[in-house]
Amino acid sequence: MSRTQKIISYVLLVFVFQEVLFRVSFPLPELSNFDRASFVLKAGDSGQFVRNKSFNWWSLPDTTAPSRISYNMYGFRSNEWPVKRQKGKKRVMFVGDSFVEGIMAPQGHSIPDWFKRASDNPRIEVMNAGMLGVGMKKYLQFIADAVPVFRPNVVFLVVYANDFTTNEIEIPAFNLAAEYYDNSRPRFLELIRQYQLGNPIPFRKTFWPQKLLPSLEDPAFPYINKVDQMYAHADSSLVESMCKAEFNPYKLNEMFRMEKALRERANFLIPLDFFRYYAEKFEFEPVVVFMPSRNQVTNHYLQFDHQSSLKFNRNITFADSVYNLNQERLGEVCSRLGLKYYDLTEEIKKQESAGNHLYWNYDDHMRSRGYEFAGRELYRRWND
Repeated sequence: MSRTQKIISYVLLVFVFQEVLFRVSFPLPELSNFDRASFVLKAGDSGQFVRNKSFNWWSLPDTTAPSRISYNMYGFRSNEWPVKRQKGKKRVMFVGDSFVEGIMAPQGHSIPDWFKRASDNPRIEVMNAGMLGVGMKKYLQFIADAVPVFRPNVVFLVVYANDFTTNEIEIPAFNLAAEYYDNSRPRFLELIRQYQLGNPIPFRKTFWPQKLLPSLEDPAFPYINKVDQMYAHADSSLVESMCKAEFNPYKLNEMFRMEKALRERANFLIPLDFFRYYAEKFEFEPVVVFMPSRNQVTNHYLQFDHQSSLKFNRNITFADSVYNLNQERLGEVCSRLGLKYYDLTEEIKKQESAGNHLYWNYDDHMRSRGYEFAGRELYRRWND
């Protein structure tokens, strides 16, 4: 081999090595314009994308360690999402808030994860599109954008108690025009291009997870100039944990907000009619699920919630019928529109009555066994 050939071979070898290294270290998804950031504000992140990030969620009264949450290349707590569905597989998509995402549960223990395990079927693939802190408007926009691209066979729209609203919900005025990365472009050049566009270039893994909850030093802290007043409304240890981002500050006086939301008549017809229309247009099976608040199914957790809502009336119980009418109305609208509806209230109430507490004491979210129960129960109903 001549000197020139050796030089060329060496250069090609170096190029191939660095190309493999960059593709492994800095993976890119298929879609260049689809990301969680389009639907939810990014806690602790100022970039355009939320891909491959990791976050911690604390509830210090419940646990001594944070709950670690890792995202895929589109910014969701799920397996990776190939655009094209494999032949012979059924794609099931779960859309909802933090209860779908699986906050306060280990990775792989969300409702969609347990649904997949209950199926024990390799031909069923499940997409977890849970998004902490969003509501019906964002659910619908996600469905409008994601369904035409990923083409699921089944979509579970999971409604939690705090999704009830008396406001009119706008239906999406547009849907995503999917754009793809040029996979033939050398990854190093693509990374330079992304840097020039101002997009973050995350490593495959995040070694130092960020905090999902704001601390007192964070401008996003909801009571940044009212810390002294917080002690009049919550137990001092909870306030201190809130200020350290070790307990959810939005729990402060949450019972007042929940009482108002559960008592008022919510609007469902317009958003669910859009869901039905999209199901017919893109030929997927639509299923609506209701996840109750823990205080709707038992009075056990009131003793803990009163500590973050000290001035709330202790004679009020959310298990009363006046606070459990909206899930019935939700079922009535689903029946009117011909949508499958799974209300988990009674099943979860039975578990709580038997002493199997599915939720955490202070944090609103479920324990791993709660998500397991919900995931398996949903699969049982759907499979039947």
